Amino acid sequence: MFVFDTLATKHTNTGHSDSLAGLSGGVDSRGNSEFNRRGHILLGGPVDIQEGEDKMTRLSEKQARALGIIPGPKKKQKRRQSVQWDAKVFPGGVWLQVPFVPPSLNVWKNWHWGRQGRYKKDLYQAVKSLAMAMKLPKFGRAVVQIVYYHATNRRRDPADNWAPKFLMDALVQGGILEDDNGDLVDVQPVDMRVDTERPRTEIFVWVLSKTTDIPY
Repeated sequence: MFVFDTLATKHTNTGHSDSLAGLSGGVDSRGNSEFNRRGHILLGGPVDIQEGEDKMTRLSEKQARALGIIPGPKKKQKRRQSVQWDAKVFPGGVWLQVPFVPPSLNVWKNWHWGRQGRYKKDLYQAVKSLAMAMKLPKFGRAVVQIVYYHATNRRRDPADNWAPKFLMDALVQGGILEDDNGDLVDVQPVDMRVDTERPRTEIFVWVLSKTTDIPY
């Protein structure tokens, strides 16, 4: 039997009352709560009522949960699905998947310089390895579209704080773009979306031509 002491106030009513002032009690196996006047909550056993005390007061399970005597059921959290590095070649272009959303520039500038260096190095190496493994082609003149799938729909920094500078550098370092010069590459405005189960970044690169229809 588990006994939990509670703060009790003096009960001055002479008759039966629905008030919980000065009462204490227990929770039985059916989830009902019992109270006596000795300042105890008794779990798993009967309440010992002294002579001259009023009759015990029962609470429903709902009332006991509202008072915090019985903890409420835990909310099930959605499991995020695993996202991996991936890439595919489609007619005239390539698609790459990055298993995270890069930090905004506001977040980036607050990082320690050592962390900044490691982040860029790891990102460049990952894109290069992916390009080699999937035998992705290299583009001279190209259009680039980057889509961020965030885990939540909260308000975010303006789009210019999500400029894909390091992703563009990674495409060059990885051998997918010859150069990210504005004369050769047309970078489309970043597309911000939400996917609570699979937050990620998707990159589309395709040959620059008279038509710049987005291939997704």
